[in-house]
Amino acid sequence: MSEVWLVDTARIEQPVDFTRGCDLLRKLGLSLRTHSEEELAGALQDSAGDRKLLAVCLQGECGQLLYQLLTGSSSREEDSRIVLAECQGNYWVLRGRHRVCVAKRFGIPVVEAEVKLLPDDGCAILPELGQPGEFRAEYRPRAGAGEWLWLRVCVHDGMMEGGMLQNIVLGADPQAEGQATVLAGISVHQEAVALQRFSLFTFGRDTRVVRSSVRIDPGHPKTKVWLAKIWVRKGVPRSVVNLYRRGRWRRRDLRVLFGGWFGLAWMAVSARA
Repeated sequence: MSEVWLVDTARIEQPVDFTRGCDLLRKLGLSLRTHSEEELAGALQDSAGDRKLLAVCLQGECGQLLYQLLTGSSSREEDSRIVLAECQGNYWVLRGRHRVCVAKRFGIPVVEAEVKLLPDDGCAILPELGQPGEFRAEYRPRAGAGEWLWLRVCVHDGMMEGGMLQNIVLGADPQAEGQATVLAGISVHQEAVALQRFSLFTFGRDTRVVRSSVRIDPGHPKTKVWLAKIWVRKGVPRSVVNLYRRGRWRRRDLRVLFGGWFGLAWMAVSARA
């Protein structure tokens, strides 16, 4: 179902995935292959008040698009309407990313668009959570009880447009030990420690404990970062709580990220989102 509306441009999410590229982003040395969508969106929003950078937009195709938006005219290439998806008063661009970006950057208050109503808010960006720091967990493999740390990071190394998501679970494999840097400002560590437990029935018995940690510095790159702690009993994930989240994660990611290997654990994350 779709309708034609006049839409407040402030309610439309800033698009970044321009199929024909962007003169301004090229001028700033940014691209979707080498930089995150968080960096691109931030650059577009932060430069909106810079006259010199606005002039870059006017010199290229976007200058023509601005004239068309102001006069209500259209070219052969842009003769189709802007198409938006909508849910609960928020909008996302399906077609016409350049025109929407121009409207937002040059203060055009409304645009005419074909609006398709979404059945749910799966496109909505999740709020940021937590503060940078060091996060720790302990897991006892013999008992199958304790905590795991789950880390999901989008890494941009120029190999793949949009970056590559890395998934790390600390504590689940007691044999994995060592330290690694996932991204500048984000590192992980895991070690197995033998502890001696003294009691009437278990004098001096060694009990292995897997200790893991994730360190997140305040200056880490702008990208998708999600850290959660998973409570485990008898080797099975029982509940999950979010510790830290940055970037343009969406509500649909809750089911995608936690609906497989963790079984129903994603429901616990959803409840705490």
